[in-house]
Amino acid sequence: MAAHLGIAIPPSAVLPNRATLGKWLNHIPGPWVLKVDGSSSGSGVFNVETPQNAYAVLKNLQNRPWRLLVALKRLLVNRDPFWLADWLRHAPPQITAQAHVAGHPADLAMFCWNGEVRAATMAEAVTNAGKNRPTTMARLIDREDFMVAAKTLATALNLTGFYGLDFMIDDATGKAFLIELNPRPTPLANLRLDQERDLVGAAITALTGEPTFVTSDAPAGKLVAYFPNAWVSKQHDPRMATAIQDAPWDEPALLAEMLRPMWPDRQWLSSLIEFFSRRSTEHF
Repeated sequence: MAAHLGIAIPPSAVLPNRATLGKWLNHIPGPWVLKVDGSSSGSGVFNVETPQNAYAVLKNLQNRPWRLLVALKRLLVNRDPFWLADWLRHAPPQITAQAHVAGHPADLAMFCWNGEVRAATMAEAVTNAGKNRPTTMARLIDREDFMVAAKTLATALNLTGFYGLDFMIDDATGKAFLIELNPRPTPLANLRLDQERDLVGAAITALTGEPTFVTSDAPAGKLVAYFPNAWVSKQHDPRMATAIQDAPWDEPALLAEMLRPMWPDRQWLSSLIEFFSRRSTEHF
């Protein structure tokens, strides 16, 4: 749909089977990215550089016993029954292939109401927690092509609610390619920067009819340190001192809890599963 509407996207295709993947590999030069719909934080994204890698990843992702193990892990460790429900319905995961864009990620978070973008914030990644991992620090930007994409999709899909658009910016040309739409609040959504970038205020106004007002000194180019990712990252960055620090300073108990390892990571079962998962994917 995005391509039909004139929004730049990398070559993409749904992969229902091995034969479709073979045609894709013959048609689109590598490297490639294989993605599982419904995943988050990079957990379902696989960068592959050879056809052998691509076939191995596809086979593993479509393997029903393997998906049962993942579903049980999500249930026992994360307290999340979502994947197990899919497995019980015999619903195969939708896997998408995209051509790899040699560049860096950027995001647009927006609040929409009846197909209209009421507020939007944009940022490009500066540092992250690792390959295909969440951003720890981002730089606020203002790009017309991002807003055109956001408004076009909001109108076409008649969106209402919080959404996030993920882009890759080609390092050689500066051109932005839309790679995902997330139907949920994304890390930029809670920042209340000004009237055009106050998603929370826009939601309050849409629901109650009462106007909200917010002002801040956050021009394009200003850095934002995402909480808690930037704090728990092993990378020390002196720019933290001058960045917008997205932390709940007025809620010390919440602050302390969020700086601890995530609840699933505190369990021995999670560490054991993570160890065997790394071993099983080393050949990808």
